[in-house]
Amino acid sequence: MTKKKTTKSSFEKKTAPSHTTSQGFLWIVASCIMVLSLLSFSYAKETHNLFGMAGHGIGWVFHALFGLGSYFVALFLGWTGLRLLFNHPLNNLTAKMISFGVMIISLGILLSLVEHQYPTAGNFLGKTFYTNVWTSKMRYHLGGAPLYYVYHDLPSYSLHLLFNTLGVATIFSCSLFASILFLTKITPFTLLGYLLETFECIKSAISKSLERQPSQEESSSEEKS
Repeated sequence: MTKKKTTKSSFEKKTAPSHTTSQGFLWIVASCIMVLSLLSFSYAKETHNLFGMAGHGIGWVFHALFGLGSYFVALFLGWTGLRLLFNHPLNNLTAKMISFGVMIISLGILLSLVEHQYPTAGNFLGKTFYTNVWTSKMRYHLGGAPLYYVYHDLPSYSLHLLFNTLGVATIFSCSLFASILFLTKITPFTLLGYLLETFECIKSAISKSLERQPSQEESSSEEKS
């Protein structure tokens, strides 16, 4: 019995890496197909989609549901596939998926706010990321149709009516920022340190450039004399 158990456990250990590698490869392929379908849907004609009608359908569904957040969904799938492909552990996957969902919702609400409150910026983003769709006068919501409905079109209980523009911007900017910090494993103190370092670098560069200007002026005046 013990020999059988040891042989079974050793067999499972041998097959597990190959299983996760194949899973990771499939996730990466799915991510690449999704990205190319989204790009083809946005920038190419319906008949010129790289993956035909299937690619057009994928682009239509994800752009309608998530808007520009669809690209982040594809990146998350690709990141998961890379972790599985190289046998890296997916620690706290449930928490990361919840945090990623919060990020997508927050981004979609903020894009819906920009689309509604700042039509010039929304039109610019639409022409930039939906070139073919915008020229054919088909309007897709930047944050997805469901989140735009929750933000603006929901009768009596829309986020715009409940919290107004400033409240929605504050709440969902904070949730977007917090979810990004959680996903990237960056603490606020670390981020503050990076900001201070960049500020010091910019300050030193400006001071050096200011120090060079008087010396150049002095040398030019000496040459004239």
